[in-house]
Amino acid sequence: MRWDLARHKVTITLVCVAISMALVVMPFSAPASADTVAAIDMLALNNQMRFAVGAPTVPSDPRLVQAAQNHANYNSANSITGHYETAGLPYYTGYSARDRLGVRQLWDAPYHRLGMMHPQATTIGWGHSGLNGRESTVADLVYDFGFRAVDFVRSPADRQTNIPTSWSGRESPNPLPAGVSGLVGYPIMVVYSVGQSADMRAAEVVAPNGTKLPIYYVPQQFEYDYQVIIPQQPLAANTTYHVRFDLTVVGQYVTNEWDFSTGPTISVPPPPPPVTTLHSVYVSQTTVPSLQPAATSAGRPQ
Repeated sequence: MRWDLARHKVTITLVCVAISMALVVMPFSAPASADTVAAIDMLALNNQMRFAVGAPTVPSDPRLVQAAQNHANYNSANSITGHYETAGLPYYTGYSARDRLGVRQLWDAPYHRLGMMHPQATTIGWGHSGLNGRESTVADLVYDFGFRAVDFVRSPADRQTNIPTSWSGRESPNPLPAGVSGLVGYPIMVVYSVGQSADMRAAEVVAPNGTKLPIYYVPQQFEYDYQVIIPQQPLAANTTYHVRFDLTVVGQYVTNEWDFSTGPTISVPPPPPPVTTLHSVYVSQTTVPSLQPAATSAGRPQ
């Protein structure tokens, strides 16, 4: 993923980003023309996920689809995964992500979810291959930093339900501290638009009883417009959690907080009732008139 240069050269607005998917996140259609059907399904699924977190949906591009398909074929034919290709192997089309626009991972993995949910993504191509009996799915994205559709995107989104309780912790680069492995809580993240830098000051995940969950702070990779935290233990099922990020966004203090649920419904405390009484300082210094409905201050009917 070599797209951090876009953060330093404001004249560059279009950036090609490669995200490769090691697994599919939900079953695809039965393989009648499996590669084509799976690619269409993955585009629809990615847009469903983007829509759910408030990111603009994106169209497909036949050039990206071809690039993704080429690399999916390469991965399957050679029974490998990864971000690069080796010249001379079957279906070789380019060495780096810059050349062929494709890599693989899951939405649940935060560094790869970053690309899939990014508000600057403008088009996408999916490729799927089953060569040699090995399933490979590749997504290629293009970003445009010249527009702002939204200010930020959060995942899980505000009031989003049925969020997974855990994540496997498997991703490269590894977002977890050295020595940590196995199931952890579902990663929580926010991405700001048009390359706005976001520095973490503090964050918390609060359970319904007020307990603050222990979390890992994920180091930024590739860019500086996002922040990620990961609960150290799997979340409880059917539970609403409150999230708070205290950030510095382009030099300004910002608090971003919201709620999500690991169940089908969300339970958020109702807002406090509006204040309908006068302020105590005003009452102590002012004689408050007492009027009856349909009466004037002189007591005569209107």
